[in-house]
Amino acid sequence: MFTPSNMLLNYLNAQPRDMFDIVGALMGYINADPMFKTNDFEQAIQYVLNHGVSKEELFAQFDSNIEFEENTSKWNEEYYSYARVYLKDNFCEKRIAHVKAIAKKLYPSPVRQVAKNVNANHAGNVPKKVQSQQISTGRKPMPVWIKVVIAIVIIVLLALAIKELLK
Repeated sequence: MFTPSNMLLNYLNAQPRDMFDIVGALMGYINADPMFKTNDFEQAIQYVLNHGVSKEELFAQFDSNIEFEENTSKWNEEYYSYARVYLKDNFCEKRIAHVKAIAKKLYPSPVRQVAKNVNANHAGNVPKKVQSQQISTGRKPMPVWIKVVIAIVIIVLLALAIKELLK
């Protein structure tokens, strides 16, 4: 069962209500869970709507004058931070969906990642032990360039060690 934060309760009970404060409290749920692992943000919105705030009061109209990057290749950590600021400034359903889409792209869930790996390996060639490790760690895979640098360092160190032994 959802329990609203004290901040959200205080802002909802304030007279007069300040929607900017309520939106700020809602943004706290995204800041606490930027990967949207839980549905606390959605439940908080529903709580606000069920406790005297109308959709018209809560959600603004989409403001196209505020940046809105649709090119997914430009979505990165920095843009995600900006998108959350833009959402606070223009709290609308389109921007909420946008922020969630960016989070989903930047932070794919380990379960979705394993499913993608299984499909890429022709449905089932990934051993169950590997699948469970990927699910439990939730870490991003190491970038290839880092693996290459590590391999080069190891090769250079081995070459130096062999050279020293042959003296």
